[in-house]
Amino acid sequence: MTSTIILISPGFDPAINEMAAMIQLLSMSGDFRFVVAARKLDILKNIEAKNNTLSFRNVDIIYYDRIGESSVFATELLDRCQIKPDYVFSETTLYTALAQNISRRTNAKRILHTEYFLHPRTGGLRRRYYLGVPALGRLANKAYSTYLYKRFNIFASDVFFQKNTLPGLEKIQYLPWPVFPPINSTPKKDKLFTCYIGSLSVAKGAPRLFEMYSSLLTENKDHKVLLVGPTFDATSRLLLTDFLEKFPAQSQWLPRCSRTEAMNYIAKSYFVLCPNDILNWGLIGDSWANRTAIITVGEQYGLRENVNCLVAGNSKRFLEKIQELQSKSLYEKLTDNGYNEYLRGHSLEVVANRFTELLNTVEDR
Repeated sequence: MTSTIILISPGFDPAINEMAAMIQLLSMSGDFRFVVAARKLDILKNIEAKNNTLSFRNVDIIYYDRIGESSVFATELLDRCQIKPDYVFSETTLYTALAQNISRRTNAKRILHTEYFLHPRTGGLRRRYYLGVPALGRLANKAYSTYLYKRFNIFASDVFFQKNTLPGLEKIQYLPWPVFPPINSTPKKDKLFTCYIGSLSVAKGAPRLFEMYSSLLTENKDHKVLLVGPTFDATSRLLLTDFLEKFPAQSQWLPRCSRTEAMNYIAKSYFVLCPNDILNWGLIGDSWANRTAIITVGEQYGLRENVNCLVAGNSKRFLEKIQELQSKSLYEKLTDNGYNEYLRGHSLEVVANRFTELLNTVEDR
């Protein structure tokens, strides 16, 4: 029996978005029928859909300039979908009101997918909702998480929830973040090249990224750094401008690139730097899959020091860790373990199977 799902997404393109690629794989089994409501402009990927609709096997995508939350928008969406969904699946907390409006009209079971589910590291609700007062923020986040927990079946992708023991939140299910397959099982590395692919923002550690890469390019005049991704705040834009001006022959920035180009850049890189102990999941997963070493400022997302990554908290340690990678045995150990991490827990097939399993646990809320 085919399960029908309305999926609400901030951006949906199976060619560049990992979760969308997993959904596409699921649809090919014939066990699922998806109708996707997605923003036309994917802000994080800096890509805009060229058409208003797109279809492939068992998936129809409807693109909107803006996704509304109202009951009127829900009715209009259902009229366009022409299906009675078994599930309504919101890919972010941004669209929970819309998901509930759809559920009330169709009795569809509600699913919320979130990377962290208001984990303390993410900061939870935006400051404007609690006036920037920390104590009030903690209360607001707890109230909001309880509100969502009571109304949605929650799939969270932070490995923090892999062995979830949070009191009162035991029903949160772990859905691994998917990773595209590698382009080459034995990629050729350039020891003088590294890339960073992802949005540049203070939240993702841009200040530390530019600080560490500046130390590298100052130390090694032959090394080159490629940055790919949009800037999200004034601080990151200023830092990027200064960095490019300081190292014109050693640095390059692209606001975007194709998925194939991104994978080639990562496969070519001798290592990548994760400048924060949160986020950058796509870069981590792609590096594991393409056997590229990872240097991070802190363990996260299954990163374990001296197992599948090296940890460097400052520029001095960063330069030392780059030197350590010259050891062939260490490099192979880190990249082999990272590749196995990808195969065991994050390949599209593994995540698709996990998603199918989790649907059997979904309850009416």
